[in-house]
Amino acid sequence: MVVIVMETKSRISLFYPNRASHRVNKISSRDYLQNYNYQYSYRAVLSRLKKLDNRTSKLKYLDKAIKYNYWHKPAIFTANQVSGKPRSYDNEILINFYKQALKLAPRDQKYLAGLASVYRMDNQLDNAAIIWQYLINHDANDYRSLLSLALYAQMENNERAFNKSMRRLDQMDTTETSQIESLIGLVSDAYKLQPNYAIDDLNLYDDASHYIVILGAALTIHGNIKDKLRRRLAAGLKLAQLQPKAKIIVSGGQVPQEPTTEASMMIEWLVDHGIKRQRILKEDKSRDTVQNAINSNLILKTVNAQKVTLVSSSSHIQRAYILFQTANYANHINYDLDQYVVRDTDKLVRPAQHKIISDMLRVKGYWLLPGIQP
Repeated sequence: MVVIVMETKSRISLFYPNRASHRVNKISSRDYLQNYNYQYSYRAVLSRLKKLDNRTSKLKYLDKAIKYNYWHKPAIFTANQVSGKPRSYDNEILINFYKQALKLAPRDQKYLAGLASVYRMDNQLDNAAIIWQYLINHDANDYRSLLSLALYAQMENNERAFNKSMRRLDQMDTTETSQIESLIGLVSDAYKLQPNYAIDDLNLYDDASHYIVILGAALTIHGNIKDKLRRRLAAGLKLAQLQPKAKIIVSGGQVPQEPTTEASMMIEWLVDHGIKRQRILKEDKSRDTVQNAINSNLILKTVNAQKVTLVSSSSHIQRAYILFQTANYANHINYDLDQYVVRDTDKLVRPAQHKIISDMLRVKGYWLLPGIQP
């Protein structure tokens, strides 16, 4: 039994698994399922847990199942869809695995914090806030939970609660809190971003310390480049031709439905279009935009970049720009960040505030799923 006292039955249900497992609805001939190892499906994991004879081994298996399902949800992809995000994408299976872990390890901070993170990802912010408050009640010096609660208060426009929490955070760690406050300011500024759709909008800088970072996008199931990525590459190619001394970073790893890395295909496309291979740096470990920002900035810091031009689509640039600014600041690189945007929507897609805050904290070094997934 989970030893967590909540005032209402609905609140107690936050910590108990739903009876329904994660199901995939009937699919049409135009859909396909991403590769999925069903030993990590909800039903299979429950069956496996019954066969394990001690709590430690059960929790380790749940950790594996949580991490696997974070990246490999049994979701449906529409044939030739523009985005790499499955249209049936949800977090129910992760929530239920965390609830199973809490049945085995009541009050475990790792699983409580992880469950709160998944609730935040799923935009169930009130549920997440209940858990953060519970964690703070049991450890008044839990910086991460208090920070999460402060940011929740800000999203709810509760300035009094936000300011009170920030004062307490400052008492706990002045340096860290000062950085967080600066990052919050960066997020606010980035929401005002004016996209550069034309070359004339850019301040060209033909120098070896200038890096053109082209962000990847989903490949087809056969590993071919789709139109969205092709247009980003064409935009990056145009910048590279106008600034022959500038270097190029291609950023994109391999997500579950792809047979190869996005970066490797991007390099071949650029080489086929006249760019010398030695001019291109490859970042092929990233599986999402947060990792694009983290891993690309590791390279940018190593090469002492002075200027970076980020190339992406209008549906993506605002979020990507915020995260690159966060990584730039957090890693003390101090390059000048510009952006060149490929229009794929009529207007910029403003990232949800709960999502961008979660992503910002990941870039800053706060694990999304503590002890399981950075």
